[in-house]
Amino acid sequence: IGSPTSCQNAEPLMADDGTASDVTIPSFLLFKPDADAMKQTMVEQNEEIVVELVFSIPTSNDRVEYTFWYLPGISSTVAGPLLSNFKDYAVALGSQAYFTPHFTISDGLAAGCRSGNGANQCGDLCTNAGRYCTENLEGFSSTDVSGADVVAESLRQACIWSAYGLDDGIGTVWWDYVTEFEANCNSDDAKNTFTDPACIANAYQTAGVDPSKVDICMQQSGGLEGDVTNTKLDAELLASQKQSGLVMTSAAQVNGHFVRGAMEPDLIFDAVCAGFADQFQPSICATCVGCASGTSKGCVVSGICGGEEENSNGGPSEQDGDDETSQALNDMLAQYLPD
Repeated sequence: IGSPTSCQNAEPLMADDGTASDVTIPSFLLFKPDADAMKQTMVEQNEEIVVELVFSIPTSNDRVEYTFWYLPGISSTVAGPLLSNFKDYAVALGSQAYFTPHFTISDGLAAGCRSGNGANQCGDLCTNAGRYCTENLEGFSSTDVSGADVVAESLRQACIWSAYGLDDGIGTVWWDYVTEFEANCNSDDAKNTFTDPACIANAYQTAGVDPSKVDICMQQSGGLEGDVTNTKLDAELLASQKQSGLVMTSAAQVNGHFVRGAMEPDLIFDAVCAGFADQFQPSICATCVGCASGTSKGCVVSGICGGEEENSNGGPSEQDGDDETSQALNDMLAQYLPD
């Protein structure tokens, strides 16, 4: 904190571990010189002062870049609904919004999980002789999913993105795979299917993924066995290290700034649309931002506020969640970071 006359050179981080979306008490930090000036004014003039707090996303011209950070399985309670429901938004935003998925694996070398002679000291938490790690999914099934299993699925999804999403930044096939995996291989009812080859093969088939492309990518990047590096997993570690504010397993970014608040599809959609300069906003933003809370997906699908979204059978689907809670979340501006 320093002396009464000193201040920090860097802005401290008010960290969210991914579970703070239900905290509705406004909280923010001020630099000490600003706070001192306010206190001095209140003391000397003996009156209240009015402070305006403005939230914004840095704007860009004709393309916004957005990112989801998550881990398959571990992040599902937070990111699962977003991953399963954001495809329609991504497609509607089109080429004007470039998406990138990132995986919050842990650096096993920094954690001491690889010994000096190249042995894995952290067991099934890690792959590649202790280089890439995550926690176990305890209680997920009768045969708990290991951290190494989560790393493997992260690599699989990274390879699917490279094959089917990297070029256009939309990745329809990637979204289809993740949606299928979340629904059938990573749900509370899907016991022992997280690593089941049959479940993964079915997700491949449903999404239209060529398994050979994924297998080649996973192996050519370095694989998951032995005391070797994996280029794709190293890239994920490097990307994570560049984000000093990334302290949670699930997070979203728009134009390089973290989105604060619940990882709900309509809120993330609003944040992406806010990242465009007004004259460059895609038409879907002008049409659907501002629709009643919880109805933006129906608008994205139908093109009109109040339109119905379709379920997998082609019929209208029911809106999930409590309307009052969704409205309260939508009214919060916590999804925007200050400049």
